Amino acid sequence: MPSNDASRTTVERLSEQRMLSLIHHYWKIILIVIAGLIFLLLVIVVFSIYFARNVSITTTTIDINLNTTTIKATSFMSSTTSKQHCNAEFERISTKISCLERKVSAFHIASGDFNNDNRTDLVYACKFPKYEKIVISLNHRNGTFQNSMRFSLPNSDWIQSIHVADLNNDEQSDALLIHGAELQKSLTILLGNGSGMFHYSTITLFQSRAISIKMGDVADFNNDDRIDVLLVFQYNEKVRIAVLFGNGDGTFQTQMIALFVEISGLPRKIRVDDLNNDKILDIVINFGNDDICTLFGYPNGTFSSEVFLFKQNTVRIFDFSVSDVNNDKELDIIASDEKSKHMYALFGNGNGAFQKQKPFFGSIVALNPLILINDFDHDNQPDIAFFYVWKYTHCLVYHYQNNTFKLKGKTVLESRGFVHSVVAHDIDVDSHLDIILVMSEPSNIYILFGYGNATFYSQMIYSATVEHYPNWLVVTHSNQDHYPDLIHVGYETQLIDVFMYEHDCSIV
Repeated sequence: MPSNDASRTTVERLSEQRMLSLIHHYWKIILIVIAGLIFLLLVIVVFSIYFARNVSITTTTIDINLNTTTIKATSFMSSTTSKQHCNAEFERISTKISCLERKVSAFHIASGDFNNDNRTDLVYACKFPKYEKIVISLNHRNGTFQNSMRFSLPNSDWIQSIHVADLNNDEQSDALLIHGAELQKSLTILLGNGSGMFHYSTITLFQSRAISIKMGDVADFNNDDRIDVLLVFQYNEKVRIAVLFGNGDGTFQTQMIALFVEISGLPRKIRVDDLNNDKILDIVINFGNDDICTLFGYPNGTFSSEVFLFKQNTVRIFDFSVSDVNNDKELDIIASDEKSKHMYALFGNGNGAFQKQKPFFGSIVALNPLILINDFDHDNQPDIAFFYVWKYTHCLVYHYQNNTFKLKGKTVLESRGFVHSVVAHDIDVDSHLDIILVMSEPSNIYILFGYGNATFYSQMIYSATVEHYPNWLVVTHSNQDHYPDLIHVGYETQLIDVFMYEHDCSIV
């Protein structure tokens, strides 16, 4: 009997120890879970404090419906804002572009006044398998277009970009086409006579498969009142920059002085401006290595060596803009960083140097971020409009004050896709800046009508669910009513759409 009692006692002790061990184990799991929740809560609190310190939000959320006919483009939406706004109406007039063949492999376009009637005309290039067609299309007062000139280039001439400027100082709009063919790189020069007709000629720049033109621009880089051509091209896996000097008569010097600047990475975006107040144009470029660099111009048209602005930071710059955002009369650079989800302000000192990057929060997730800078609240200081896609399309407007950036307004469009381009203009002539958004995948056009305090209400004036490629848009005057109109060219629909604002206002 005593041995049985001892056995029971041992079993009970073992059972008790196992129970205590299980309890201890579960308590450890519970404590770990509690600790994780506390840590997560702390992260949320810290992030909220950080966001609250940098952001003061006015939110407008819009649910959009499109109601369109072949003539009127009218949109209706609901909004959380208590302010009244107008439901604007646009008359849509369409003209078929003259590409004719359906399989257009590339399309480039630019605008100018080619017949001195103060209306926006078009020059565009359609790329086909066997040739490339160039078309000059003139804008009539009723919103339609009619071709004034057409000609073709050989299949080998692949148009990279089209630029409009007065190339021969006769006060008429001319056009310059930059070619990037496999072997021969050249320029086609179209000199206008003011009636919509052009005399054109082509000059060869390079004869080499090792050279690939990436982008170009036109401006006066040596202050001789003649338009020059800036070329950014890749040679032996290095990107170089060169200027082709204009003679002022529509011709260009065939020899390029040794003003090549070697830079790593492929260019994404280029901006020309005077950064150091010497009245000579400088260059800002965003490269494929995710950095931004500046090159300062000299009076003879050459440039300094490149100065990288983010050399000590790991960034992925998607877009940048140049403007004076802190009202010190000096140009600054604002850049969006996809990696850190922040934006950076690099304040210029006026001598070509920039202060250390000042970061401010953009968004947790930001796809295809774009920057637009303008004064959206009538305080004579530029604001920063930041556009990105995360589930929907977001527009955040930041204002710099007291050494920090404050978020003054937020607008959310219940629209999926990508923001291709943004333009600021007073569409409804109420003295408040509006914003036009061109979307892709699918192709939509929205107008954010401004209240004048950095907040907006929205209308969608165009939708084409079958289109996926980015389209082209310009704000202009197509008739004589003193109200701005929109010219939109669809890559896939092959239509020139003119949206004429009818300045009718029905309060919503």
